[in-house]
Amino acid sequence: LSSAELHDGHAAKPFPFSQTSRMSRQRLRVPPRDLHDKVRSCLSSGDRGCGGVGDAPATFHLQPAVLPCILQCLATALAVLLGPDADAIQLELQASARRGWNFATQPLLSGDAHVPGARKSPRSSDRAALQLLCRRLARRRTSIALVVLRLSTSWPDLAPARLAMSMRGSACSGLVTVLVGAEAPLGRRVRRRALAKWRAWQEVARGEGGSREPGWSIFAPSLVPSSRRGTQGLDALQIYCRQAGTVQPLMSVQHHEGFCQQCCTGPASLFDHFSSIDGTGKFWLCSKFVPEFPSAGQDGDCVADIRNFLTCARRKDEDLSGLDWVRFRADLQLAVLEQREGTPAAFKQGLLMQLHRLIFEAQHGGFVLDTQREGWEGALRSLFISHAISGEPSCLMGHVALQIFVLFFVDRRQHGLWQWEQEQVVAKDLPKPESPTDHAGAKGPVGEPLCFLHGGTSGRVDILGSRVRLLQAMRWMSILDSGWPIFKVLSLLLYDECRKGHRRCVSRCPDNLIVEGAYLLEQRVGVLFEVHGYRISDRMLRKAALDLWLSTSSASSENRRACGELWVVLAGLSSAVALARMGHLREASIYLTVAEVHLGDVLSRSACAFHTSLRSPQLWEILGFIEDEFQEHAPFGFGTPCLLSFCPDGGSPNLATCRCEPLLPPPAAPADNARRGLAAVRLAESVCIVSTDPGSDRPLDADLRGLVTSTPEEIANYWTLTHHLNRLYSLLHGYRFYRPELTDAEVSALLDDGRSPPRRVQWAIVRLVQQTLEDRSCHFVAWLDSDAFIVSSEPLETVLAQSGLLDHSAGDGHHARSPRLFFFASAAAAHGLGPEVRRAANISDHFMVVRNTPLARRLMEHWWRSPLVDPELERFRTELFLEQTAMNEVFVDVPELVAPTPPLSHFEGFAGRFVRHGGGIKDVAFRMELRDALVARLRAPEQGLAGAPALAADSASSGAATTWAEVVSTDPVALQLR
Repeated sequence: LSSAELHDGHAAKPFPFSQTSRMSRQRLRVPPRDLHDKVRSCLSSGDRGCGGVGDAPATFHLQPAVLPCILQCLATALAVLLGPDADAIQLELQASARRGWNFATQPLLSGDAHVPGARKSPRSSDRAALQLLCRRLARRRTSIALVVLRLSTSWPDLAPARLAMSMRGSACSGLVTVLVGAEAPLGRRVRRRALAKWRAWQEVARGEGGSREPGWSIFAPSLVPSSRRGTQGLDALQIYCRQAGTVQPLMSVQHHEGFCQQCCTGPASLFDHFSSIDGTGKFWLCSKFVPEFPSAGQDGDCVADIRNFLTCARRKDEDLSGLDWVRFRADLQLAVLEQREGTPAAFKQGLLMQLHRLIFEAQHGGFVLDTQREGWEGALRSLFISHAISGEPSCLMGHVALQIFVLFFVDRRQHGLWQWEQEQVVAKDLPKPESPTDHAGAKGPVGEPLCFLHGGTSGRVDILGSRVRLLQAMRWMSILDSGWPIFKVLSLLLYDECRKGHRRCVSRCPDNLIVEGAYLLEQRVGVLFEVHGYRISDRMLRKAALDLWLSTSSASSENRRACGELWVVLAGLSSAVALARMGHLREASIYLTVAEVHLGDVLSRSACAFHTSLRSPQLWEILGFIEDEFQEHAPFGFGTPCLLSFCPDGGSPNLATCRCEPLLPPPAAPADNARRGLAAVRLAESVCIVSTDPGSDRPLDADLRGLVTSTPEEIANYWTLTHHLNRLYSLLHGYRFYRPELTDAEVSALLDDGRSPPRRVQWAIVRLVQQTLEDRSCHFVAWLDSDAFIVSSEPLETVLAQSGLLDHSAGDGHHARSPRLFFFASAAAAHGLGPEVRRAANISDHFMVVRNTPLARRLMEHWWRSPLVDPELERFRTELFLEQTAMNEVFVDVPELVAPTPPLSHFEGFAGRFVRHGGGIKDVAFRMELRDALVARLRAPEQGLAGAPALAADSASSGAATTWAEVVSTDPVALQLR
């Protein structure tokens, strides 16, 4: 039993237990965490034949005949916690030959007393006899903590169910009650009656039973108070708008009309007790209050801010060094729509090309998934509250969508994407695949052997189920407002698992019954509309849906039998999609909310509801249709991808604005330049740019057609494309560009330091820069990795001046100082290089510039020799991160000689503004981006700087030597390609 099934994370709040005998009125209190730990330890020990798996943190690989194990473990745990004053009994009801009932008790623990049962024939006295029996038991012991009610009958009526219900008011009411029915119909009737009547209790575990095993259910006091039962088993979150002294829920940030002076988000259950929203509530977070009323879309419009945060349309500089979320969503939308129609062309041409970076971002990006960590649901909910108001963490909805999407590319039966998933899944324990047609003709839901409240199962960990639980922290309307096709992706994943027989899915609910259920629901919601209009609260909608779910009318019973316990959810979603297709989006959102809050109710009451939702592709399919309608008619859209990779008129591409803009502030005035000692002319050939791949394994492609081909499979290698991009940039500004060609033997000689094993080839960077520094005419030596290219059209002097490598004075003309000697790009790892590196400078050598001075040359040699003289660095001759680890140790001690670390988005990632760097990702999408950047340069306009006077002036002030048009019209390779 998982911790969520026996407690809600508050170990200090034990269950109150007041059902005691007349002889003792004391209140027994059981800490739920202690009960959970002892039961789990008992089940996992394996000494009771339960098939335990030791210390598996979340689930148990139990055999189908698991009820005796659970009963014994529950009884043992309660006896230890409550002491000798608590009984654990089994009460059996069996039909007699005279159609009366036999009551018999037997102990579950060896020390329990056995009380003979009473035998009564007349049914009118059955209830009285049961009450008498419970009183007899209460006289002998202080209290009854565990009651197992075993029903055995061949009569198809509700008499045993009614009799069982009478237990709740008797002395036999225990801390935990187990209902066992020998026949499946009887067990379902009793369970349904218990869910309807025992409103303060939850079904925490269920075994559907089979031909040889009885069905059973375990009930316990509600672990989540009824006032806090929210969406998907968590307290529902809501976004609120404060305007003109009133506070109203924001149903949708895409379809909201008007202006909000303040936006707040927090648990909906606390709203009634939150008298004044000022951002000080413990569970609330609010935007800054705006006293004026600017027009929508201007600064201060918090609704627009939330909309931009959800859609990832507002892209920050620090976010652009990684995945382009807007482009990913556009590609995902197109691929999902076409895949649903059976045409995977869009996927092959879009997402498949960037699969490596998607997987890398899913595992190493800004989102850590560990659903086995206690309290992770609340942590994710807090993240969403923060994200909606402040935008932090960035693009949370994109991360959630990515975690679900990548499941298409992992074996969901044998391992997941995260370490905790791989540790829990044992291949030998996997069930054999079933035929997709095994259950095609089944009537009604197909039961599972064993399931628990909040999604626990008795077998392997459910990889897809862990992703679905991510949706528990946010409202469905927020998902629709974000533009991410989350529901459609889930629908395709579930359909795939059902089709392959990897998941035992339920049959579809017949259309006529869905229509009938929608009619029944609309009748009840219509009454609310007549009384309250659009001011309907979640609480009202929840009550209307729950009353329908508990209804015993013939229509409700027929829907329940054929469509399962989620039939009201399906009815609400069907009404929502019908209204959305007719253009009534506001009304559709009401029925979407009905389905959402009711699903949360069912998940918090019924043990198998979550498991059933994962076996019902129809539910997610309808949600996908709703997603289509809402996102197609979103008035503000979701942002468009920016593919800008070339600035022919000067400047650097800024993907946040999708415009060419100067990377750094405009150059200082000429008088200030002279005062600071800046050169009046450009550096030109005194700048030497070096980029290569040492060795014979990466030669340049001789076939130039691969540089401009439109066929992805025929595109040239990335190092060939970056070579020509960096070479053309050097020609534009008059720099010298080198690609040293080294044989394997020359590389070995270059890396030889007299020790074994030899250094890794990455250390050749240091030696090649040192060799170039021997040419004293190279005043500045710049290094570029072969997977990096300069995307900007601005000269390198702009970066050198801003970083201090050209600064010859202290700024006041009195005290001369040595200029900085080194410039390094920022490292992609935001948290350093591991626990071994105590002082991480967070720099990278994929792009660096060295000023050619004697001191700089000595420091380069010190860098090379650092693993030879420092024992702590010796292993980095061959271990990651090689020369970069040594670099962060060497240069952190000379901060006055190293330029300040630049913003990550300027020189790192696929969206870098001056330099773009592929890092460890060399997928087809990267090569396609390099090809597109090269083609854009080959098509440079004839007037290179005529189209943007402001940028032209900036470039001219830096001494631009030529234009892109002149470069591509004189370069031999460019002429062939054009």
